Formats: sequence, structure tokens, C-alpha cells
Amino acid sequence: WGDRALCESIDPLALAARPPGPLIVRVGPARREYGGLLSEGSFQSPEDRLPPCARTARIRLLLPAKRARAVAVHLAASGDQGFSVRLRFAAPLLEHGIGALVLENAFYGARRPANQPRHAVRSISDLHLMGAATFQEARALLRWLREERQVPLVGVTGYSMGGQLAAMVGASMPF
Repeated sequence: WGDRALCESIDPLALAARPPGPLIVRVGPARREYGGLLSEGSFQSPEDRLPPCARTARIRLLLPAKRARAVAVHLAASGDQGFSVRLRFAAPLLEHGIGALVLENAFYGARRPANQPRHAVRSISDLHLMGAATFQEARALLRWLREERQVPLVGVTGYSMGGQLAAMVGASMPF
């Protein structure tokens, strides 16, 4: 189980009732990749219960060469530690003016604790915390895309675990 008290303290309805917080997202220079302009970025997670190794969230922002009319936040499936699978899914949308923001989950990839050798989290409480962090981060990224990047249409997508979280995020947003 890990930290049972943590599991019991994570209330999805309470998380959804909170407005998505503002983010300071650092985005690096764009390079041509996947048929569009790809940038790497990072921000501090709004989930303060994460271990230090997982607090800095990493993203990839893939945009069409011309102004994006929409951007979708792509959430990870179970075990999807990188960015490449979701970027390949998103690339065909560029020709329709739809960009992608791909989020790396807490406890995956560079956000993985040293004593977690693969993608499988160590406990149920880590899984709960991953879900809570992804939920809050995705909501804040949607707000950032609309308010800071001035993207007219935003959405959220995923499959498997990412699909469940995308449905929860989308249903909880005020826009």
C-alpha cells in the first residue's frame, strides 16, 4: 500500500473543486521535428506531496509552423515513460492546425525515483499520487495554454490510464 493515509487523503472531488493554478512554464527554443516545431519545457508541479525527484514536470510542445488553432494536452498511458509515442500520434494533426502538449507523468522517465527501476510504481500510494499530480498538472496546463499562450481551443486526450485522467480533467474544467 505504501502510505495509506496519503491514499485516503486524495479526494478527486476536492481536487476538481479547486481552480487550476497558474503555472510558470519554461519553454526552450523550437526545432523542426515530427513535421512541426518541437520545444522542450518544464514547470514545478502544483502537487506538493510529490518527492523532490518528481516535482519538476517535463513537457514537449509540438506546434504547426503556422499559428495553432488548437492544442491538445496528451496524457500518458500506463508505462508510457517517454514522449515519442504520443508525439507520433499527434504529428498528423499538425496539418489541421492542431498542436500537442505532451506531459511526462510523475514517477515516470526523468521524474522516476532512483529506487524505482522501471515504470511500475512502488506502491498504491505512489499510483494515487501520480494520478493526483497528473490531474492537477493537466488542468493547469490547459489554463496556461489558454491564458498565457493565447490558444483559442484547448483539449485533453489520452488512452488507457491517460484516457481516464483526460476524461476526469476535461469534465472538471470550467471551460
